[in-house]
Amino acid sequence: MQGALPGVTILSRPGNLRNDRGTPNIRGRGNLGSSSPLFVIDGVIASQTDFNSINPNDVENLTVLKDASAAIYGSRAAYGVILVTTKKGRGGKVSIGYNGWSGYQMATYLPKTVGAVDFMTLRNEAASNAGKTVYYSAEEIEKAKSGLYPDLYPDTDWYKLVYRKAAPMMEYVVNFTGGGKTKYYLSLGYLNQESLVPGKNLDRYTARANTSTTVSKALTINSNLSFTKENIYSGSADDVTVSLARMTPTMVPVQSNGN
Repeated sequence: MQGALPGVTILSRPGNLRNDRGTPNIRGRGNLGSSSPLFVIDGVIASQTDFNSINPNDVENLTVLKDASAAIYGSRAAYGVILVTTKKGRGGKVSIGYNGWSGYQMATYLPKTVGAVDFMTLRNEAASNAGKTVYYSAEEIEKAKSGLYPDLYPDTDWYKLVYRKAAPMMEYVVNFTGGGKTKYYLSLGYLNQESLVPGKNLDRYTARANTSTTVSKALTINSNLSFTKENIYSGSADDVTVSLARMTPTMVPVQSNGN
């Protein structure tokens, strides 16, 4: 949706594996309460969690309503409406479709931090400008510059140490459509997504069964069933974005003796 729909912004924080994969924002932020749009999936009002769990391969059409076009939903549409229509069976002989892809995710941008020597020099400058005693002596800075004392004067690039350069992800989806009096659309999907933080990954299984049965000229029965199961492995680490921004290059991650 991001970049494809005018006036729609997707907010995703912190860009890691989470249940919340992004919050659509249609008409700006509100001062009070929620600014979330109203989600309607196949004519049924749904939650954002339901919207996020839809397999994109099952979406037939997606429409965003705002301003006057959303008025039919009343006050619930104060921040817009997102209408989702999933695929339906087309009847006839069984048709089998398959979609599979794999790729890699990389960080769009990571802060460029100074090394240990520059950090020590700049911290001394800051202390001197504030009329305080400098933190590091010239001898300590020379030891850090030599690289001969990694346990006492390290030069640690924390972003390089913690984040992977690339994280693989893949998705496979198979669907079946056909039928006579009962038209059906069935789909099964699997998504595996790893994180730039080692030890974190996501496995998601989805299934959908949409049927339409013609009982008579005046009666048609439709049913839409969906199933989602997610296994999120977060490891022992929480979100490290803020922590990494506070780490200094003069801290040792692992001593030379393994501690």
